[in-house]
Amino acid sequence: MSTSNKDREQGKTTHGHSLAQKLRWLHVLAFVAACSDVEPLTLQPRNPDDVDADGVPNALDNCPERYNDDQHDEDGDGFGDVCDVCPTVIDDQGDFGELGALGFGDGIGDACDPRSTRDGDVLERIDTFKVDTSANWVGFGWAIGGDVARTTADARWSSPQELSGDGLRAQIHVPLLVWLRGGFVEVGVNGDGVDAGTTCRITHLDGQPDQLIATELGGASMTIQIPPVVAPFTLIAWRTIKLDRTSTLRCILGDTVVEMPLDDDVPAGTFEFASSGAITDIGSVAVYTFPINPCVQVSPNEGATLRICDGDPFD
Repeated sequence: MSTSNKDREQGKTTHGHSLAQKLRWLHVLAFVAACSDVEPLTLQPRNPDDVDADGVPNALDNCPERYNDDQHDEDGDGFGDVCDVCPTVIDDQGDFGELGALGFGDGIGDACDPRSTRDGDVLERIDTFKVDTSANWVGFGWAIGGDVARTTADARWSSPQELSGDGLRAQIHVPLLVWLRGGFVEVGVNGDGVDAGTTCRITHLDGQPDQLIATELGGASMTIQIPPVVAPFTLIAWRTIKLDRTSTLRCILGDTVVEMPLDDDVPAGTFEFASSGAITDIGSVAVYTFPINPCVQVSPNEGATLRICDGDPFD
């Protein structure tokens, strides 16, 4: 049998390809021809009048380069929360505190930077209660609405997720407080505020001065008398650990500070806030973390070198 007859029996063409192969190529060519009439996919150019594409023109956008269609501005300073270096404190977006010591800012604005000359401070969590975030909390008694978490009875919420760092700082902003009887408002870190952790509490007793109390649950406490507390105010619980593994709690209310040494040196944990005996609004909760007292030494020729600083870790 000749080669050509043999190829025909095996389904091959004169070019040595099987009929099945030729059909596949024909299908491919037909598909390419069909697609030639399809318009190519093109990306729409960015709207120069709305560069973050959030539907708000640049001229009216309080955060023109980051998407924030809700335009929420917790502190009312004209800078939207998503791009505000101090989302809960009115500021001018300045971040220069570290420049003298480090040569660069740390991303936390001067108006709210807990440690203005140290690197490594991080705003880990913030809840402004602009929407219902109750699913993010564990506890009872708080209701979210009107841009606040409100209680008119006993209430306590804690975060179900732990944060880690050799320093933890939780702060609550209270725009409304009306005492109904003797009670308290508190914020705490490293625990649930019931069985574990450290708390900073404002207590109110009828006919007596208010008090600011620092407490290590299961440990010591420290109390000072303060003038009657009137909203709005910010209450801060700030716990940190030093290089020698000694731990300290600071409770801060305006210019009033209570500082108390602690027994344990494990700062990782949850954070919480609570109220009793009052109508209380919580406008925001912000939580910062810190490494062990680091500094960055900047050399013009060698770049940045991490080193451990001496001194007060709160500075």
